[in-house]
Amino acid sequence: MLLYYLYNKRLSKCRAKREEKIIRENKYFMGRTEWDKSLVKLYNPNAIYYHVEEALRKEIIESSIVRKRGDVFTIATIGSCQSLKGPDVALKTATLLVQNSKLKFKWLWIGGDKKDMACFESITGIKSNTVNIKMLGRKNSSEIIRILSDVDLYVQPSYTDNSPNSICEAQCLGLPIIASYAGGIPSLFDSRYDKDLMIPINDPYILASKILELSKNAQRLIKLGELNRSFALKRNSDQNISQQLFNAYSETIKNYKKCLLKD
Repeated sequence: MLLYYLYNKRLSKCRAKREEKIIRENKYFMGRTEWDKSLVKLYNPNAIYYHVEEALRKEIIESSIVRKRGDVFTIATIGSCQSLKGPDVALKTATLLVQNSKLKFKWLWIGGDKKDMACFESITGIKSNTVNIKMLGRKNSSEIIRILSDVDLYVQPSYTDNSPNSICEAQCLGLPIIASYAGGIPSLFDSRYDKDLMIPINDPYILASKILELSKNAQRLIKLGELNRSFALKRNSDQNISQQLFNAYSETIKNYKKCLLKD
């Protein structure tokens, strides 16, 4: 398991070096977060940057979920179960909930299986099945829609992230969200969204506290979910993305023609 962890860490470093080289040498960029823009301008001050949203899966955007709260408070996280996504944070947070509250909960992790989580169980000394975390493995869009229809809260405990589609799709499905204040994540939320739900990186204590706080307020969960859905559906609409792409390509072509005239 340690070798698996070290391999993922090395792979991340290789990707980072490759991306840095591309940013320094390229001229035109598209992104959808302030983190994208800031990073491009840091490494390549003369680059031209366009804000363009990313298309999401059509089935999820067009889905309408009627959510019913059950006796067990259900949390979900979607993403590969690797170090940067914070599975260890989920384990530690779930442990705090078990030890310090009477909340009946389950935490569903979609995109990782028991083998993936085993490494982090070894590191933390916490077994996922003893703290109500269930590894569901990879799921297609229809399965995700079905699973999330029974979820009360979406949690993204990443150490670093840019613009995870998992958050955007959870928003489209009308879920309230707690997420790490990392990378481009804050850019994915409406300015009216509760900033207290953007939590410090690797802080299971504040995360556990916020989960408990929301679990006691059904109306707040509903309002947060409705705000997420209305904002995300407008942001990720075909019309909005098409217009942004058209503007970006039009400006790029104009700039290219100006360069040719100068030459």
